[in-house]
Amino acid sequence: MGWADCGFDSKGRPIGYAHQATCDHEGCEEKIDRGLAYACGGEHMGGDSYCEDYFCSEHLLFGDERQLCLGCKLDESVDYIVRFAKKRGRK
Repeated sequence: MGWADCGFDSKGRPIGYAHQATCDHEGCEEKIDRGLAYACGGEHMGGDSYCEDYFCSEHLLFGDERQLCLGCKLDESVDYIVRFAKKRGRK
């Protein structure tokens, strides 16, 4: 068994690299598939902290520990800043 066909996401869309799609970024029509290479967070179904969408390389940021879409990267950055400020005794 491979990762070509992994079932369906919560939106009813087929997931896995065998399923052609377009980038989920609003207004983007770039052709992708719904494999892990395009998944926000690098896994299907979004995990605990990431959206469940799939993005082209223009709308997916690579680095740190995982690949994230612009929206999830922003959320993660804000969370980090808040935790850092609390650790330093600031509100």
